[in-house]
Amino acid sequence: WVIDVVCKHFNKTIDQIAKKYRSRELVIIRQYLFYFLFKYTEMNKSQIGAMFNKDHTTVLYSLRSIENLRKVYPEMEMEIQILDNKINS
Repeated sequence: WVIDVVCKHFNKTIDQIAKKYRSRELVIIRQYLFYFLFKYTEMNKSQIGAMFNKDHTTVLYSLRSIENLRKVYPEMEMEIQILDNKINS
């Protein structure tokens, strides 16, 4: 359900997000997805990474990035709150 909510929110498919594209937009969306999968599921970093053919260190980097960026950019904090609300409803 987390994947569905994030994909729908950003109007992207899981295939678009999971591909090796490195466009800034898709990287950020992928980081949000890692963040919420880690927060709302019992999956560990290695399991999340395996879903996307990524190493657990990539997931760790994504989690740290989201945590740091949300402190600096209010719009990112708002985006997280919106997604939190959608996932919890």
